Amino acid sequence: MECYASGRHNGYEFWVGNTMANENERPWYGEGLKFTCTACGDCCTGAPGYVWVNQDEVSALAVFLGLQDAGEFERLYVRNIGMRKSLREYPNGDCVFFDGLNRRCKVYEVRPRQCRSWPFWNSNVRTPQDWATTCEVCPGSGNGRLFSLEEIESARSVIRI
Repeated sequence: MECYASGRHNGYEFWVGNTMANENERPWYGEGLKFTCTACGDCCTGAPGYVWVNQDEVSALAVFLGLQDAGEFERLYVRNIGMRKSLREYPNGDCVFFDGLNRRCKVYEVRPRQCRSWPFWNSNVRTPQDWATTCEVCPGSGNGRLFSLEEIESARSVIRI
């Protein structure tokens, strides 16, 4: 499985040099990273966490679900975390929009930017070791289509996680 930089670490091959030394240098994943969604649903399930949503996403989800307004959507599906909003989860940590029977997202077409930008979150690509950890928990990370540096940076800029 090709995951990052140049060499091997924990059984993963990698292509490029080291972590980024300063802003003017290309990041360690400058030659790109591979990812293809396997539709396993693992990113929608597991330990409790947060799926951050903004007002535009709340509105789009409300329209998609045929609800009267964003307020109704928020009452049903959103929890406030300080000043921020997150989708609700089931007690086992699964996203409220995860269909456990079919292992699919019920709102995939309008899923939040956090979901759309997976696995190219800052926390997953900060270092080659972070990417190796992501590859261990996500079967599509490190496999499939090669995403360019520009595509990764675009995904990273969508939301900071």
